[in-house]
Amino acid sequence: MNDSLKYADATLYRQLVGSLIYLTTTRRDLAYAVNALSQFLTQSHENHWLAVKQVLTYLQGTSDFGILHSDSFDVSLTGYIDSDWVGNLDDIRSIEGYEFSIGSRVISWCNKKKHTVALSLVE
Repeated sequence: MNDSLKYADATLYRQLVGSLIYLTTTRRDLAYAVNALSQFLTQSHENHWLAVKQVLTYLQGTSDFGILHSDSFDVSLTGYIDSDWVGNLDDIRSIEGYEFSIGSRVISWCNKKKHTVALSLVE
């Protein structure tokens, strides 16, 4: 990263990203962006702050989006798994994630960056 960039207000950045992490329980469309922003909690620069502001602008325009949890109980199990291969060119490590739901209730989810660099999707 370019050292000439100014650092953002670390406390405010952490508070906003923390709030966005909490919001991803009902706004799954934010999960990837919030994951990317949370990787810079210790050294956030002005361009990271601008990205947080873009997410907040997106939230303002999509306030009617989200997951509605109802009282009806559906017992169907659903799972989603996804990964990207070299999605981040800075460290060329893959990110993978999964989510399992019973009805509309999420029972397990994970999103993590691989510790090693893979040369193919099979690895």
